[in-house]
Amino acid sequence: MNANHTRNSANTQEKLGEILKEYGKFLQPHFDASVFMRCSDNFAQYKNITSQKIYEMDKACENPTFTIAIPVYKRVETLRETIDSALAQDIYLDSASSAEEKCYEVIVVENVDLADEPTPTQEMLESEYKGKITYYKNTGNVGLLGNFNRCIELAKGKWVCVLHSDDMILPNYLSAMAEILRDGEQSTKDVAMISCLEDRFGARSVGGGGGIASF
Repeated sequence: MNANHTRNSANTQEKLGEILKEYGKFLQPHFDASVFMRCSDNFAQYKNITSQKIYEMDKACENPTFTIAIPVYKRVETLRETIDSALAQDIYLDSASSAEEKCYEVIVVENVDLADEPTPTQEMLESEYKGKITYYKNTGNVGLLGNFNRCIELAKGKWVCVLHSDDMILPNYLSAMAEILRDGEQSTKDVAMISCLEDRFGARSVGGGGGIASF
């Protein structure tokens, strides 16, 4: 075993120790944490493909607590229902929520094959939702998972909900999330993810495969 291999092994163990120290409390007892050392930087994979901001929400928050991020590719009809559900949040009416918690943004990130050509999705968004949401258009196709990652990169919120463009959320989604985060019995500094229940629609509802998220 040469010296370089020994040093690399030591560096790997040191990095793994740092990961376990920071995130070990979220892992199952027998989880093989070495998987983290085999991960690649999927964000860097598409860094050469940028996202153009076509327009922004009229009342955009500088530092929103929540971002509802909607990745989309060649989908119009179900996208309307998805956006409407994101805009219909009742957190504005929730007396228990602070002004900071009521500050949230809705972003749509469109994946395209040809960036220079207007898409049906773009035409619909500009006609019906301009100023109501923030709309980004990728300059190239970053793929399904790449667009999920791009949503996270573009989100300004402290907490991010990636909402599929054929799904919907109930009006109490954000107010329920805010209640969990401010729950005095549960320290939010140890919370990394909040999950929710999902109800499936029938074939006559949202495209046959849509779901609605609720608490």
